[in-house]
Amino acid sequence: QKLMRALQTVETSNMWPPPRGDDGTSIGPLQISQLYHADAWELDRTARKKGYYECELDLDHSEHTCLKYWMRWCPWALKFGDLETLARVHNGGPSYHLAPKTRKYWKKVK
Repeated sequence: QKLMRALQTVETSNMWPPPRGDDGTSIGPLQISQLYHADAWELDRTARKKGYYECELDLDHSEHTCLKYWMRWCPWALKFGDLETLARVHNGGPSYHLAPKTRKYWKKVK
């Protein structure tokens, strides 16, 4: 929960309703893009009861989407509590280690 709160603080400064980011392509308190959402839920369509736009004002759905994304791309980080990897994957995707911006992002989150 602490990580989710930190991500929300960095992404939207805890503003409510959360503003849209990345030129309108990321929504909600965790600034989730449509591709991120699709990627998170792609392997588990039966569990998906809510769509992408539910992330805009539904914090639980946004957090669940992050968890699904992490379970897909960095399950070891969840298992071992590697908060840096989780934050950097949230910001830069599965190839976060190749994106220098994710180091700066992690410094803001921690």
